[in-house]
Amino acid sequence: MEFRTNDRGLRSKSRISAHAMILFLCGVASCSPSEETPMDAEFQVSAHDSSGAILAESRRALWESSGRWRIADTAEFVAGEFDAKSETPVFFSNVRDIAVLPSGSVIVLDGGLVSLFVFDKAGRLLKTIGRKGDGPGEFKAVSSVFPCTDGSLLVSGRNLSRFDSEGRFVARKPKTSRGRRIGVIGATPDCTRYLVQETGEGPRRGERGLSYSVLSWTDFTLESLDTIAKVPAADLFRGPFKNRPLGVPVPWTGVQSNIQMHGERVITGWGAIPEWRVFAPDGSLERVVSWGALRKPISNPDRRRYWDRQRLFTGAYGRNDDTHALFPPLEAFPSLPSEKPVFDGMLVDSEGNVWLRRWPDDYLGLVSEIPLSPGAPPETWRDSRWEVFEPTGRWLGRLDLPPLFQLLFATSEHLYGVQKDTLGTPVVKSFRILKRSGEPG
Repeated sequence: MEFRTNDRGLRSKSRISAHAMILFLCGVASCSPSEETPMDAEFQVSAHDSSGAILAESRRALWESSGRWRIADTAEFVAGEFDAKSETPVFFSNVRDIAVLPSGSVIVLDGGLVSLFVFDKAGRLLKTIGRKGDGPGEFKAVSSVFPCTDGSLLVSGRNLSRFDSEGRFVARKPKTSRGRRIGVIGATPDCTRYLVQETGEGPRRGERGLSYSVLSWTDFTLESLDTIAKVPAADLFRGPFKNRPLGVPVPWTGVQSNIQMHGERVITGWGAIPEWRVFAPDGSLERVVSWGALRKPISNPDRRRYWDRQRLFTGAYGRNDDTHALFPPLEAFPSLPSEKPVFDGMLVDSEGNVWLRRWPDDYLGLVSEIPLSPGAPPETWRDSRWEVFEPTGRWLGRLDLPPLFQLLFATSEHLYGVQKDTLGTPVVKSFRILKRSGEPG
């Protein structure tokens, strides 16, 4: 199943309701009502098409007519904060991933420290796994961690490494398949199958268009790939930019697909469309969910914000081929979107609820994260607002997170992420979700 669209199609989609579109699809695909999720005022459409996929749409958030969730004011778990009583303080550098084990222990993967840190529920450091290096159990780089049901861990970075339940190194595999580099997106709970990503085709030289990623199942050998889907990866302009043969991201567009796993199911979305899709373990399309979100137009103040930031960037780094490719002027693009994406991030919690991070009003795309002074870290810290959906696709509503809190992991009761302290140091925290009546979830 492919997402194929262009800017004209996206603009028209924002004017035509998803309800009307699904009714049209039902007319040509022999849809029939689903017995799984009955229709009501909030969850207007649920139907099966001829392939067996469920088409679902929420016109209105459920929280508009009933109690809403909120986040507790005080963090229940804290790690990385200065504590004079701590015998083994850890000061994080670049937290890339967080996972929670059935025991309640919290694993923090830090890309700057190139190690995994395991904490108990109280935030006390239990063990450190790995370090920077080339030897067994060491990493060149790390990006994500996947706990397995037998207690072992998979760590993805430059290579794919496996550790047993005690944190001892077991094996390491280069992330290549058939001579090509691949990315590891996730693993099934028993870690017998892995979801991997390959870069597909992109726009032709001199054109703007979508590049695609191919998703496949494989095992630890990474040799045999069973393709699931092809999904958008980025909206690129493949222009005459030095050292950018694949193109540069177009402003006000997402820079990667949103791909998550829940059990053995794969959930994907492309932020330019208010829609997400669920693929079954066998790769068949199982569910398509849309909701009543409107794309905001790109205004003249938005364009001025881009121009102002681009001038500050070239003032700090100079005008040359590299800076022109990193932060092109708007007139360098053959076309620009007229509307902003709906969302730019996805997360699936332990219950299968889908969380989508709304596109921030002042966000320009990838160029917003480029530091305006040499040597400074990427500017990724900003307040975030998330839309929450039940696994069926019912739109629950919007949830504002604590200031400058980056959400990385969620259970049915807690949100785990990173927040900077008063000194600018990243601190890992967990906040309880208070559901509906205000009682803990």
